[in-house]
Amino acid sequence: EFIVDKKNGFLVYSKNVKELSDKIKKILSNPKLRDRLSENAQNEVLKNWDSKKRVDELYRVYLKTAYKK
Repeated sequence: EFIVDKKNGFLVYSKNVKELSDKIKKILSNPKLRDRLSENAQNEVLKNWDSKKRVDELYRVYLKTAYKK
């Protein structure tokens, strides 16, 4: 998974509007937290999100799905 709770973002339960709202308010009201989450997210992308690697993964999933009997 890309998002690591409290490291580069926040995970919230689906359909939990209050929790989502609280996390958004927390990020907006805390510049240090916002900067830390942003920096960690950017570092994660630069470190792990190679486009060739992602295309290869998608291709493997396609082949597995297309030829599944």
